[in-house]
Amino acid sequence: MHDRLLLLRQLRAQRITRIWLATSGLVLLGLALAGGSMRLAQASGGNLVSADAFYEVMSVHGSGMVVVGLMAGAGVLWYLVSNEIELSVTLNRIVFLLTLTGLVMIVLAVMVFGYSSAWTFLYPLPEHPGSGTATAAIGAAGYLIGLALAVVGFLLWCVDFLRAGLKRCGSLQRLLGFYVFRSAGHGHEGENDSTTTNPSLIAGTVCAILGLSACVIGAVIVVLMLTSLVFPSLTLNALVAKNMIYFTGHTLANLQIYVAAGIAYSVLPAYTKRPWRLSRALVAGWLATLAIVMLAFFHHLYQDFAQPEAVQWVGNVVSYAAAIPPMTVTIYGGLVLVWRSGIRWSAAPLFTLMAMAGWAIGGFGAVIDSTISLNQFFHNTLWVPAHFHTYMALGVMFFLIGATYHVIPKLTGRQMKENVGRRAAALMGFGGYGLVLCWYISGSMSAPRRYFYALSGTEVLAWIAVACAAVALTGAVMVCKDLIDVFLASPHYNLPEVASSLELAPSEV
Repeated sequence: MHDRLLLLRQLRAQRITRIWLATSGLVLLGLALAGGSMRLAQASGGNLVSADAFYEVMSVHGSGMVVVGLMAGAGVLWYLVSNEIELSVTLNRIVFLLTLTGLVMIVLAVMVFGYSSAWTFLYPLPEHPGSGTATAAIGAAGYLIGLALAVVGFLLWCVDFLRAGLKRCGSLQRLLGFYVFRSAGHGHEGENDSTTTNPSLIAGTVCAILGLSACVIGAVIVVLMLTSLVFPSLTLNALVAKNMIYFTGHTLANLQIYVAAGIAYSVLPAYTKRPWRLSRALVAGWLATLAIVMLAFFHHLYQDFAQPEAVQWVGNVVSYAAAIPPMTVTIYGGLVLVWRSGIRWSAAPLFTLMAMAGWAIGGFGAVIDSTISLNQFFHNTLWVPAHFHTYMALGVMFFLIGATYHVIPKLTGRQMKENVGRRAAALMGFGGYGLVLCWYISGSMSAPRRYFYALSGTEVLAWIAVACAAVALTGAVMVCKDLIDVFLASPHYNLPEVASSLELAPSEV
């Protein structure tokens, strides 16, 4: 009976993961095309669309990428560790519905009701739009509620991950791998013990803890801003609100790459034929990350001179420190795992190693921007989207594509085309780095971000960026088309019929 229930649960997990991949793949491609249209509109000097439309597209692109990028990664990590900890399939469905509903509300708030205050929704901008349209309050409320639904979805994912992990390991300390510091073998003993942890579980646990803290603070500020919309006499301290928004937004945006690291711990060993072992350095690195990520958002507020000076220094020091754990644990560990492994460079490991490069390069760009003296010149210039697109578009998205090539055979019984994957990797790598290089150069020339027009003297760079974006998007379309073809050609299981064939009662499905 247990084996039959386990088989049915695996089929249910496969089905919801297929839904996650299909939906997020199409949405991410659509959002990437929206981003490309922004670059084209900017390069053309504002002749293609109006400024209002530009900022509306910008709001959808930024918010959607953070929401879908994080939740797609969470969905893939959920599947990869679902055989190790007993995660809830039913709750995963609820998370998917909350995320999708929240995304639809965000799109409607922007495209129908004219919300255009970007993903930061800094108080009091959503309540006082420049256009002054009668539907502005509805748009602001719809956007905040949609964002709240997506955040609640991730909060439920975090709670379920911690619940299942604690059920396996018995305590948070054991789930985080504290026992390696007491082990003479650096954590190698007891690897077959069902109560031990592994790198993917540690990464997921740290992300769940950070996610809970960000979601709670985010929920508080959203409720306060919604209340202020209904009762305008209630005013908030704008600086406190900004700190709360950036704590939530910066943490959730950063968690994308850390969730992706958990995915890499499961994917890469399958191709190097070497396990990614638990070590004291790995556990210490993730414990440091747990503390560092919560404080790194301060580097976005250097220009808020009312902030206490000590907080600004904390932001600088912690932002520097944030680069150390990934470089010394995940990125270096991945290179060691690959070194002389005889790996065959199929699409999955290729995209995974390219993602580590994007993480390292984008992270270095972030460290430069987080230096207080340099931030005076780079703040709110195109340097900022350059560095976060490097570790998101060329990091997080590459991790997700690599994981997709890895899990698709298990989900569908079919392979994605390796030749398509390798060609797409070349196009996306060449086009993506060409795009961000144009932004880095433009940012060093003080070209502003979130601006409808290209700065005088950077028009050529803007057009080169458009061409590079088109090359990268071509690769993304190739991957998405291949994914759709595989889904359409793969067999689909009718779960009630499977349950009946396994002689299971309806209550057991």
